[in-house]
Amino acid sequence: WTACAARMRDYDEAMVRGWKEEIDTLLVFAGLFSAVVTAFNIEAYHLLQEDPSETSVRILQQISQQLSA
Repeated sequence: WTACAARMRDYDEAMVRGWKEEIDTLLVFAGLFSAVVTAFNIEAYHLLQEDPSETSVRILQQISQQLSA
């Protein structure tokens, strides 16, 4: 039984080592992916904000139309 137990232990250790390496790779990928997505979100956030000069122009156009009517 000792030989069988040693063989099973070696097999289990090899399987767990493989899982650990796979998890490490996935964690590195997740970290890199998160960094890239964050960079894109920061740049995209600026595009979502309304330009204050455009707002002023729209308001002034509306006032001008109301005064001319």
